[in-house]
Amino acid sequence: MTPEAPSIKKLVEFFGIDKTKARSIREVCKTGANAVELSLTAGVGFPQTASWLKDCWHLPKKREIQFKMLQEALEAPNDSIRVCPVLAHTLDAHRFECVDMADPYVRTIIFDYEKNRWFLGTWGDLVEKYEPWDTII
Repeated sequence: MTPEAPSIKKLVEFFGIDKTKARSIREVCKTGANAVELSLTAGVGFPQTASWLKDCWHLPKKREIQFKMLQEALEAPNDSIRVCPVLAHTLDAHRFECVDMADPYVRTIIFDYEKNRWFLGTWGDLVEKYEPWDTII
């Protein structure tokens, strides 16, 4: 099932980027199973991701490839993904992942595994909304 993705208009407004970059980000969010093919396609605009894939011993998971492409598109300062186990404390699972922008209140794109959708926001706001404060002592 193809996940929901933010519209090009919302991406342009939220990140202050041009429509071409917004279109690329939306395409990455919607590709899912085609992330590998998209990242290796010439002219798509993800040379760092393509180079990273060529250096991998084993093919990474498709979601990891999507996040790598999003990191490149958003020019993220960190080469990591934030994982949040909120609302899954009894499971060894996580519900949200986002492109790590170094500051938790810098705008980013977040994936919600429970609802199978991408949305825009900040990591800090998300944690404040869902994290049970009594467990952060």
